[in-house]
Amino acid sequence: MGEAPQAAFTYQIASTAQQQIELKLTNSSKNATEFEWVINKNTMITERDPIVVIDEAAQFTVTLTASNPWGSSTKEVTIAYAPSAETPRIK
Repeated sequence: MGEAPQAAFTYQIASTAQQQIELKLTNSSKNATEFEWVINKNTMITERDPIVVIDEAAQFTVTLTASNPWGSSTKEVTIAYAPSAETPRIK
């Protein structure tokens, strides 16, 4: 019998020239074969390591559900974002 997955991820934030937020999500889940990302409860993505552009959100929630035939695991993180001089900018 296989092992149940463990959802885990990290993220990096950069602001774009259009004052949007680029969110790079890096999946570090264990024992998972399928992934479902939900951004602010409405954007669903099934890529392993997506990059998402968000319009002017000061706070948003990222949820990752990692699954395999033996179960699923969810990690949710609420990110508060305020651009500053130190925030990387993408042109």
